[in-house]
Amino acid sequence: FTPKPAIAGDMGWLPIQMRQHKNILQLWNRIVKLDADRLPVKILNIDMSSPGSWSHDIRQIFADTGHLDSFVHVIPANIDSIIDVKKQKYFQEWSNTCSNMPKLRTYCNFKPDFCIENYVKVILNRSKRSIYSQFRCGVLPIKIETGRYAGIPIGFRICEICNLEEVEDETHFLFNCTAYDHERTDLMQIVLQHYSQINDYPDDAKLFILLNDEDLTQPVANFLHTAYLKRKFIMYS
Repeated sequence: FTPKPAIAGDMGWLPIQMRQHKNILQLWNRIVKLDADRLPVKILNIDMSSPGSWSHDIRQIFADTGHLDSFVHVIPANIDSIIDVKKQKYFQEWSNTCSNMPKLRTYCNFKPDFCIENYVKVILNRSKRSIYSQFRCGVLPIKIETGRYAGIPIGFRICEICNLEEVEDETHFLFNCTAYDHERTDLMQIVLQHYSQINDYPDDAKLFILLNDEDLTQPVANFLHTAYLKRKFIMYS
């Protein structure tokens, strides 16, 4: 149930097409540097006059990235520049896709850049890493997510663990639910060592800090893991 853009964004996974295009451009550069009497060059010249050919695909890559001169004049391409343009376009498409996915409404508030996240590298405990990832990607089985399966409107996906009558979304789970006050106290003691005024910040700002500060990755993961296991115990005992 995890949205693919969230997985790609947190893992820093670029589409395979990016690697393919880089390999194609490297081959182009090798061929155009050869002497004119070499067989690959002669084949390329024939290929460039044929519609729907390999050269047609090369031309499209150049055209899409503003480097058409390399194709027109049959000269080596600036591969790094072309790949950078393609990456920037992909990052923008990724950002737009995330913004248009309801499941990622919270994700967009704390995930500004397409890059591999710190938790992927430092949280070695599989269970903690899983819960932390599910929380970030909007698929942790709390009411905001499970209510979707039952067709419950968002405003009625109320937390069943506490008496605050609030929607059980990621912000409620992390900052407000009274069932986890003890665990939250331990977390906030650590957070306050880094951000002494954090209690005065709005929830969106606190969420951004807790999920982006690398020094807080482990403490937040510990809280989410403990709190979610406690939730399961309360719900199903």
